[in-house]
Amino acid sequence: MIDRRQLMRDVASQFRRRLNAKWHYTREHLKIDLDEAAETLVQVVMVEMSAFGLIHRTWQLNRCAVYFWTKLGGLLQAAEVVKTK
Repeated sequence: MIDRRQLMRDVASQFRRRLNAKWHYTREHLKIDLDEAAETLVQVVMVEMSAFGLIHRTWQLNRCAVYFWTKLGGLLQAAEVVKTK
């Protein structure tokens, strides 16, 4: 078993070997009121990694969340993010 510090070093080392990263999101729903908005986004991130130049792996992260926005000083700012799936 490794401690959190070692885990963070290992993950950082792996990300330094990143070959490629792609991401996109799809808006599933958008509701706008006077000073507030809420949008549901599905995000997909794919990261390709290489180890020793021989071993390649791809990580895919899928996330769905509702983003709540509030207007402050004339600008919409993120107020809360709620993970849904």
